[in-house]
Amino acid sequence: MFEKSQYYIVTGAASGIGKGCALLLNKLGASVIAIDKNGIGLQKLSEEVICSESLFCYEKDLVSELESLPYFVKELKEKYGKLSGCVSCAGIAKLAPLKCLELSEIKELFDINFNVHLMLLKGFADKRNNIGKGASFVAISSAVKKILPRGKSAFSASMSALSTALRCIAKEVAPYGIRVNLLSPTDIDTPLTQSLPDEVRPDYPLGMGQADDVANFVAFLLSDKSKWVTGQDYIVDCASF
Repeated sequence: MFEKSQYYIVTGAASGIGKGCALLLNKLGASVIAIDKNGIGLQKLSEEVICSESLFCYEKDLVSELESLPYFVKELKEKYGKLSGCVSCAGIAKLAPLKCLELSEIKELFDINFNVHLMLLKGFADKRNNIGKGASFVAISSAVKKILPRGKSAFSASMSALSTALRCIAKEVAPYGIRVNLLSPTDIDTPLTQSLPDEVRPDYPLGMGQADDVANFVAFLLSDKSKWVTGQDYIVDCASF
């Protein structure tokens, strides 16, 4: 489905959906530039991939280097050649009712769930850094912006902001052949959700979603099979709401 000459950035690649995307893209033949602040997780990823010579790991805290992220993308292009795609998976969720909400928590949520994605996209969308026609950027958002649960106002707002911004940007970059889409899943069976007590774990009609369920959709959005798809935000929820 992909070629070794096609390079894809995957952030949040040490665990969860990001790891699922990195493993699948590697399995499908692509070269993967895996980025995460969790060095141990990246080492485990490198031990699990099918083709180790097509995986390139970078231990990096994206939030601490927000302003320089476009330059980091440029550095990756100069090392590996023009990039075919980017899967921006890094993100956090936080329960913070209004009476307990702190400004620092709002800033943390928006830095990781909004600013990181935009700065990566700014670097990727630079015509000097991507392959042009066929280039694809996919951000992992959350269905929380549709569910709007109590206590998650700031988290929901960061996800809504990301969706609005990327759908606008999709129109900006479409003339250059670059596609921009989002996937917004409900809870997926990852180390984060596995720690939830049984009584609060969601009940899905088709069972709990797996990282592969999202990764397969990501692979489609990166491939030429979705060449006429851009500016979309897909809710992946198993009819749960």
